[in-house]
Amino acid sequence: AFPGAGGGLVRISAGTLALDGVIRANGEAGTAGDWNSSGGGGAGGGIRLDVGTLTGTGWITADGGAGGPAAAGVPSAGSGGGGRIAVYYATMGGFAAGHITAHGGNGGRGVGAVGTVCLKAAAGEGVLRVDSHGVAVGMWTPLGTRDDVEFAVDRLVLSGAGVVVAPEHQMLVRAANVDILNGASLTHRFTGTADVFSLTLTVTGTLAVDATSAIDVSGRGYIDRYTTGNTSSGGASGYSGGTYGGYGFEADGSTNATYGDYRNPLEPGAGGAGGGAFPGSGGGLVRISAGTLALDGVIRANGEAGTARDWNSSGGGGAGGGTRLDVGTLTGTGWITADGGAGGPAAAGVPSAGSGGGGRIAVYYAEMGGFAVGNITAHGGNGGRGVGGVGTVYLKAATGEGVLRIDSHGAAVGMWTPLGLPAESSFTVDRLVLAGAGVVALPDHQLAVFANHIEIRNGA
Repeated sequence: AFPGAGGGLVRISAGTLALDGVIRANGEAGTAGDWNSSGGGGAGGGIRLDVGTLTGTGWITADGGAGGPAAAGVPSAGSGGGGRIAVYYATMGGFAAGHITAHGGNGGRGVGAVGTVCLKAAAGEGVLRVDSHGVAVGMWTPLGTRDDVEFAVDRLVLSGAGVVVAPEHQMLVRAANVDILNGASLTHRFTGTADVFSLTLTVTGTLAVDATSAIDVSGRGYIDRYTTGNTSSGGASGYSGGTYGGYGFEADGSTNATYGDYRNPLEPGAGGAGGGAFPGSGGGLVRISAGTLALDGVIRANGEAGTARDWNSSGGGGAGGGTRLDVGTLTGTGWITADGGAGGPAAAGVPSAGSGGGGRIAVYYAEMGGFAVGNITAHGGNGGRGVGGVGTVYLKAATGEGVLRIDSHGAAVGMWTPLGLPAESSFTVDRLVLAGAGVVALPDHQLAVFANHIEIRNGA
């Protein structure tokens, strides 16, 4: 009898809801008994309100229940996730939106995830909020359900440190506007041997990421020793780092071949090599279309760093992942990165491992509203036995030439960057820019390189 039941269901239609108290559909907390058992907290319940006017100083909650505590001979239990609230109204007469919560439960072995709050004015857009209001968060929140083929919303607001949101499975997320605020992040599920995931997002209006927040798919690409096509055939070996756009550092083996079109990244980064669970996975894949991208935070698809353990093994870093952006206007002071992961360090009886190479980024835009090109990076990872090679950054204005940049921005470089792919007979680019001490680029094999302009700078 120790697990908590879920919160109940409330459905109210009213001309005016004058709420100075509380409408509560919280999950029940779990309990525990010595030498017996403990129980997880129940999930928050469901609330739907259809009102003409919502007034008052009260609260509407569908929070998860706390997990049961540890007891003699008994482990603690997990807390319940937040529930679902939907409020349809004609007038919000001073009622505070921050008083509508679907927090995860907090107690026992860990905190639950935030649930969903949907607010829809009769004459306005619908707003889906996944918001912790600053309370602790311990799990992620899925967008959509397993039966959905697409997730669509008017405005999506993700807010709060530790709030992590991802599509429930591989599907398009479509919105008029998206706001990622106060330490929240948007990501996709981890790729495994059976499934490859990416974040595919279409925003017709503005996608805004504040300075504390991120779209972050780092370490969610191909797993250790896996490469293009989600196969271990041709993957990195020994203690080498993974490769995508730039080569991973080779250590007691070889890295995988480069893959993918620099103009159109369609795959995540490859994993590093090594023993056990110590190699890093590659960075994931982000594909975003937006009218305006106001980026003061970061879009990150970095490779995962390798790790090591005494008398056991170490692992190479994963390659940086893939990012493609198609935007009308790109503004802000943020960063877009697909850097390789650092190689695992040496440990007692264990050698260090190679770092992953940089990934691939492609940005198509009509207007670059002051966004710094130097804040778009695909550096090699730096750590372990050696540094990875630089990946590719492709920038294409709607009315201008395409520019392929292989640029270290002064960071260390330890491997070279191939032009073209093993199966190609030629390599073509509008403008090629190679920049940075230690940056070495050459054709993948004997093939012709065609370009309108080439610039080699700063020690490349």
